[in-house]
Amino acid sequence: MKQKFLKSLFCIAIPVLLIFTIHANCQAKWTVMIYLDGDNNLEKYAINDFLEMSSVGSTSEVNFVVQFDRIAGYDTRYGNWTNTQRFRVTKDMEPTIDNAISDWGDGYGGRETNSGDPEVLVSFIKWAKQNYPAEHYVLILWDHGDGWKTLNEVAKNIEQGLRQPGISRAEKISLEKTLKELKRKIHARRYQKSMCFDYTSSDELTLKEIRQALSSENCDVDIIGFDACLMGMVEIAYELRSYAKYMVASEDSIVVTGYPYDVISQDIVNNFAITPEEFARHIVQHYADFYGHYSTETLSAINLSLMSQLYEAINSICASAIELDNQWIYFYIALSKTPHFDDQDYKDLKTFVEEVSSNASDPTIINEASNIIDILNNAIIENFGGLTGKGLSIYFPDATAGISPEYSPENLEFASGRWKSFLEKFSTANISNGFAVVLLETFDSGIPADWTIVDGNNDNMTWTTTNPKNRVISNLDSPFAIVDSDWAGRVWMNEQIITRSVSIDASKRIFLAFDHYFKSYGSEIADVDIKVDSDQWKNILSYQYQDAAGFLILPLNPYINKAGTTQIQIRWNYQNAYDAYYWAIDNIRILQESGIPKKGDLTEDGTIDISDVILCLRMSIGLDPMNIETADMNSDGVVDISDVILILRKAVGLD
Repeated sequence: MKQKFLKSLFCIAIPVLLIFTIHANCQAKWTVMIYLDGDNNLEKYAINDFLEMSSVGSTSEVNFVVQFDRIAGYDTRYGNWTNTQRFRVTKDMEPTIDNAISDWGDGYGGRETNSGDPEVLVSFIKWAKQNYPAEHYVLILWDHGDGWKTLNEVAKNIEQGLRQPGISRAEKISLEKTLKELKRKIHARRYQKSMCFDYTSSDELTLKEIRQALSSENCDVDIIGFDACLMGMVEIAYELRSYAKYMVASEDSIVVTGYPYDVISQDIVNNFAITPEEFARHIVQHYADFYGHYSTETLSAINLSLMSQLYEAINSICASAIELDNQWIYFYIALSKTPHFDDQDYKDLKTFVEEVSSNASDPTIINEASNIIDILNNAIIENFGGLTGKGLSIYFPDATAGISPEYSPENLEFASGRWKSFLEKFSTANISNGFAVVLLETFDSGIPADWTIVDGNNDNMTWTTTNPKNRVISNLDSPFAIVDSDWAGRVWMNEQIITRSVSIDASKRIFLAFDHYFKSYGSEIADVDIKVDSDQWKNILSYQYQDAAGFLILPLNPYINKAGTTQIQIRWNYQNAYDAYYWAIDNIRILQESGIPKKGDLTEDGTIDISDVILCLRMSIGLDPMNIETADMNSDGVVDISDVILILRKAVGLD
């Protein structure tokens, strides 16, 4: 009886095993899902990219599955249909309704959809996975993109544009019309936008909605790709970290021709056994080959499994910067050297942190910046972008622009961390914290008597604070020092303004800071020079054939090369100017690093250890005088046992 049962079971098992084997053999290695949103002014390019895919087409191992949304008015090819169709793209297939899939599983085929609706995206992903199962899945979101930002941000920028002087009546009418339509959309749908603009439905997908879609049951993927502008952001990578293994995106704009789908498709068809990491890298490599390694395009592949680690490392350096409160000058210098992208608020994260690591003076900041760089080196598995784009951007608005209220945990998980607090502190921080101001001049009382003016023509048309042509300069408050060639007229000018001699300690870090506005007309030159003791003048900054304005911080130590007490002077030299424009300067500061005692480091040896705990205990019981500045850890105005405990926690690594 037992033998008969086993034999019967074996007979049943053979067909079951056979069926399973057949099913396993039918499963492809890859299903590449392209959410092709051409329901906008990019319809022409959506058709072109479809044809690039079909030049290769699906195989038994690789499925190219497309949801293609179109619109009237931009391209009439292939029947000019205007709804949404789904395709399993085969070789040389054309995007016609006859070639589309006629039944989406509910008895119907093509229909009008809203590509800005996350449920439409969910439906496509689930349908593709159910009908074209594979070992690995790629999802490419194709369309316009603008990072994490919102329609509110766009409306704000338009409102600022309307306030600009010199705007024409036609431009004003056009902007007002656009603003009115935007506000209508904002009122109707109050959330932040990111990509997949559906003109028919006046809707877009938000980053939050993309995460919502990918977090739905069975909607996660191996690779999420963005064939859209400005999506290569740490905020986006962090948002999607749990729903894809790798992300492929650009820090900057993507031209309308987008990914080279023919080359990418041929690659995966020829090499279907490659891993998701390899395929993500290959997409970037093919993009680089297509656009040329000397182009300005950017694209990177990101390992999303490291985004939580990156988030914590960024939180750590932000907390340290805020607590130390004496490294802002180095963060400011780092930002000034960091490239931005098509949206000026999006800055390259790696460049910024590298500059912080190279310039900061506090070892904690240096070490934490180095840690972020190490994580980024591991997370950015492939990058095309040269020195401009190193893999991931981050939201870093200029201080004058303010921080968007939309940059909040409600819209972005990344905004739950310390970065926003860092931005808020950075925008109001005093860069002089940690420095002694050894020279300060605001010209409120005119040009100081102990400064030197070199009047090149002895005609009194030189540096002055009287502003003879009543210049209104947006980044300077009157009075300021100005040399005005337009006022002087048809004479060659060589005009200098020189500070008094300033004593500095050359063993410490020294900086020159000032606001300026250089309006260029022709060949005139604006030089900033330094003189050390009785040495010759050395140039530290020069402008010619370009306008320049803003707040500058210039390190002076590379030009000093001496130890001990030294005398320095700074010169602003406006030369080779003939009936040109002007140069204005204000708020001159020479800063010498002094440092601010770090809370908890009572012995001022650069570390918080048991010696600091003991010293705090002595202060708390009256054996040593209280040092409120460094020992009052909870800022309650006294040094007591609670402060001892807080320092002890830092000493043993609990805080």
